Amino acid sequence: MVSEEPKEGGTQGIQAVGRAFRILEVLALSEKGLILSDIARALDVNKQIAWRLLLTLTELGYIYKYPLSERFTLSYRLANLGHRKLVQEEIMDQARAILLDLAESSGELSRLAVEEEDKLMWVMAEIGRKWMLNINPNYAPAIRLHTTAAGKAWLATKPRVFVDAVLDANPLTPRTEYSITDRARFYEELEASRHKGWAISWQESEIGIGAVAAPIVTDGMDGKARCVGTISLSAPTSRMGQDDLEAWGPAVAEACRKLGKMWPDWS
Repeated sequence: MVSEEPKEGGTQGIQAVGRAFRILEVLALSEKGLILSDIARALDVNKQIAWRLLLTLTELGYIYKYPLSERFTLSYRLANLGHRKLVQEEIMDQARAILLDLAESSGELSRLAVEEEDKLMWVMAEIGRKWMLNINPNYAPAIRLHTTAAGKAWLATKPRVFVDAVLDANPLTPRTEYSITDRARFYEELEASRHKGWAISWQESEIGIGAVAAPIVTDGMDGKARCVGTISLSAPTSRMGQDDLEAWGPAVAEACRKLGKMWPDWS
């Protein structure tokens, strides 16, 4: 914690963040790295403050300290983050094309959700142009796992201990009269989804809406398969019954298979 008094109009925390980024910028311009006094001089702070910031950045892996020369330099973590961002934008372009194809062929709403820190979040949607009346996607990023097809498809790829922890933290609170509220029945639903390769939600999250979703599974460089997200197809129950949703299951699973083959390995 920086002991310096905050400047007018700011806080210690804001100053510390600004100075941390300034250190990264200064080191990015140095070919051979800098010693502590150089960095303190560049930030116009005393060595104690500069040392604490450097220590934090080093512990986080953004800076490397050469043990013999006592020089600090950037690690490759920043470069890796930048590379991941570029790759992510490319994979999102590819995902959009796959979602659009599914939306246009079905005339309905297709959506992509990705796993982020043991959570499933909506990130993209495409709406087919076949009908005058369409579902307006909810742009709240968090997904209700037990009432949505996407949530079920994702949880079906997880070990039982993970699902148990999710349900302990998020009880099976009903959203509609069709929502599953019994754990044993919910586990059966996940097992059925695991066997088929896709999950169905029939008016469980909202009356009049049904959905089918499948997991996006990718093979990492370590040889282990993992689920990185889901693709779902949603429609009004007046246009798609449960049998219709099941019939679209293979197409949704195929879309996930295509995207899974393109997905970068971030493990």
